[in-house]
Amino acid sequence: MKKAIAILLAGFMLMSASGCNQDIGIIGGADGPTAIIVGSIEGEKKQPARVEHEYTNNNDEFCTYYMTLNAYDENGALMWKYITPDSMIGQCESLECLGMKNGLVYVNESGLFDKEKMSDGIFDYSQRLRALSTVDGTVVWDNTDYSGTGSSYVFDDEGNIYLTGYFGPDCMKIDCTGKTVWMHNSIDPDLYWAYDITLENDVLTVHYEMNANGESDTVRLSVDGEVLD
Repeated sequence: MKKAIAILLAGFMLMSASGCNQDIGIIGGADGPTAIIVGSIEGEKKQPARVEHEYTNNNDEFCTYYMTLNAYDENGALMWKYITPDSMIGQCESLECLGMKNGLVYVNESGLFDKEKMSDGIFDYSQRLRALSTVDGTVVWDNTDYSGTGSSYVFDDEGNIYLTGYFGPDCMKIDCTGKTVWMHNSIDPDLYWAYDITLENDVLTVHYEMNANGESDTVRLSVDGEVLD
């Protein structure tokens, strides 16, 4: 991971030295540099025209990979990059870009994997829903309650995000400040593998792959988390 960041930084430094006249800002955190800002750090703050993501396989013994977000302006110039920590490759994507809303880019970082063993001999394995500033890719907030992979999500008009994950939780609501409003880890023990969530007329519908009879099924909830049927 550090090697990948170093390679990117070397590339940006080379561009600056060759006359591109770009400033470079590194936004650090507990897990090392995460956001690389390209362009004027102190200049006018503007929204990107688009944010794209790509995956890189580390090809290591732990089967890990990472995701890079690239934000571009209306002319296609790179504004900033954000590089996730490493995550383990699994059945569903554990690193996901969940779109933009109200000046935030939502990133699911589940299955984060630290190759250094902890004092008890167990590897660190953590998760979070992270909100980045669309302007410069810096971290605005983290929510460590969400642990889903293969996520489905929907926003309401107030900027709240509703999530469901293939391996749980079944449904949860997080407000625009990163606070968990409510969460259902399991709505019904006879429903398995939630894969989609929709919102219509203040009613949420969670779609499941299978119920106890082997058939697909749904559950409806209010935006306040009350199970309707």
